[in-house]
Amino acid sequence: MSQRGGLKTRTFAKGQVILREGHPVPAAYVINSGSVVVYKVDNNRRVVLAHLGVGEVFGELGVLMGELASATVEAEEHTERLEVDPFQMQVLLEKCPKPIQRIVKILIARMRNASMQLKGQATGNLFLSVCQILELISQTIGPPVPGENGLKASPPIEMARIYETIKNTLHISRLEINQILEKLERFGAITVQVDKGYTFKKDIFGDFNKSGEYV
Repeated sequence: MSQRGGLKTRTFAKGQVILREGHPVPAAYVINSGSVVVYKVDNNRRVVLAHLGVGEVFGELGVLMGELASATVEAEEHTERLEVDPFQMQVLLEKCPKPIQRIVKILIARMRNASMQLKGQATGNLFLSVCQILELISQTIGPPVPGENGLKASPPIEMARIYETIKNTLHISRLEINQILEKLERFGAITVQVDKGYTFKKDIFGDFNKSGEYV
């Protein structure tokens, strides 16, 4: 283990578990090199939720919301990652302007409330749960905006944020999410718009910058 800018860096060998489902999350992690796989075990079957690479973050919701790891994270190759523990996270947040601190606290509270609501419901109706998550996300990003024919529509939501939130809450694969979103698009409930001029980035606080797709 070494230090970089006051933060700890640590390396993991291929196949080494970094976070284990149901265990405490000691820190948020930024991948400096290598890659990891995020998965759950359901009926002795490994269900892959995501593959994360350089610059991507995991464990941030566990640190911010004080929850146990919702999935297992394992190194897919020799991997180095930067650690940001709860104390360091608090120090970083305190350096932000007060309005930003308040926004982060509100978002954390809303995410915690949404997580509790969804966990308390039966998991059989994934379609309904995804619809509820989309509605909750839209409420956090602002009021309806003018749409076609003068009708009001929800503000655009970044696809990366949708995938991240749904996977962390419902623990389903990207394929399952895509299937539900395709149904919603066929029903006319949502519209998927691709903006090829942008890429997705997520910072240390879990905030999302512009991505290439919107709903």
